[in-house]
Amino acid sequence: MPKKIILVLMGILLFGGASLARASVIINEVAWMGTSVSSANEWVELYNDSSSSEDLSGWILKTGDNDISITLAGSVSAKGFYLIERTDDTTVPDIPADLIATFGHGLSNDGEVLILKNNTGTDVDTLSFLDGWPAGDNTTKESMQKSSLGWITAIATPKAENYIPPSGGGGLVGAGLNENNTSTQTNSSTSAQSTIKSTTPVIKTKIIAKNLAFLGLPITMQASATGYSGGPMYSGKYFWNFGDGDSKEVKIEDNQNFSHTYFYPGEYMVTLEYYVNYFSNTPDASDKLVIKVIPADISISAVGDEKDFFVVLSNNSVSDADISGWALRGEEKSFIFPKNTILQSKSKLILSPRITGFTVLDKNSLKLMTQDWATVYDYSSPTPKKLAIKTEQTLPPANIEPANALIPENTVLSSDLSASVLESNPSSNSYLWISGFVILLVISSGVVWFIRRGSKVPPNPVSGDEFEMLDE
Repeated sequence: MPKKIILVLMGILLFGGASLARASVIINEVAWMGTSVSSANEWVELYNDSSSSEDLSGWILKTGDNDISITLAGSVSAKGFYLIERTDDTTVPDIPADLIATFGHGLSNDGEVLILKNNTGTDVDTLSFLDGWPAGDNTTKESMQKSSLGWITAIATPKAENYIPPSGGGGLVGAGLNENNTSTQTNSSTSAQSTIKSTTPVIKTKIIAKNLAFLGLPITMQASATGYSGGPMYSGKYFWNFGDGDSKEVKIEDNQNFSHTYFYPGEYMVTLEYYVNYFSNTPDASDKLVIKVIPADISISAVGDEKDFFVVLSNNSVSDADISGWALRGEEKSFIFPKNTILQSKSKLILSPRITGFTVLDKNSLKLMTQDWATVYDYSSPTPKKLAIKTEQTLPPANIEPANALIPENTVLSSDLSASVLESNPSSNSYLWISGFVILLVISSGVVWFIRRGSKVPPNPVSGDEFEMLDE
């Protein structure tokens, strides 16, 4: 055979093989049943399994009977997802659609043939399920997802990694393809569905907080939620119940560290619920934590002198105290306790000035404060004071910077809650000043009245000359 013909055939095979290899965008997840909000909230997710982005301009997603035909636009990133929502962008709350398309009457609950074509009209992926969808649940609104075991039923994961079954080789997103890059459906899908429903839910949520809090002092809390593969969740909401009559609901994108304060001692059951769908009434995961609240009996019990200005902290509480992130504030500086600083029950901690940097000049302004700048003990007053539950809120001094290198990771800096309410009530002094001012005003008014009254007395008729002189 001539060499030219051989080279042409080799080129066709090479470029043809490369063309086939590029067909890596697949139909990855189908919510043919809609959502708990509306059965019309249908959506389809595509996945790009290649290492480069794919331009989807001119691609078409259609049904076998041509009742639905959607022309795609934009692109999908490498190892990325492309979300097609029906009607509007509220179909999947809090997750923006890549394309909004009208499905007409929508996908049939009895099954469909879905075909994905590229911009040359070539079929890239085909789902042939006219006899019924192999996965998905119209009651629970769990979607149909591709896995290494075939199509499975699991909690919807729009624009996120699909559920990975606990058996079957731990398939990756987009697995379950045959050698022609078309979707496969095997008998294992039924067993995969039963496996999912019989195991513990793999979406998890967790309360991040200490299980010991001090009376009247804020305790820092945060929530976390992870998906099937252990990665963080990016949509949904949390609902907190703090066990003391207070509660809080927050969108997952607004989730941050926050503080909660207990005003009475005891044990409180804190519960956290996570909802994948913001509008759902049934939580997808939950967690509980018992927080014990005790009086804050931690004090600055002694300090040194100008030769050695040490500071002694005493914990007279019945439990060990984690004072990580707490601060000692002096005249012009503050010392932040590093993480894992534990002050044991009925024990003392002596801090050297070589570590804190304090001098005897800081003695008259020394305070022990939490990481939320709530005053636990004020050594600067004539009679050192412990924390009172009611506090006045003031801002921390300008010379204390939250970005201080000594501040440990995850320290939350907020307002300074001083213990100044333990001092005498300033309203009584104000009352005395007001009373004195009123009395002085009455006396002054009386004097002015008598003077003016005297100026109106008629002149003596006998002394007419004096009257004329005044008139001049």
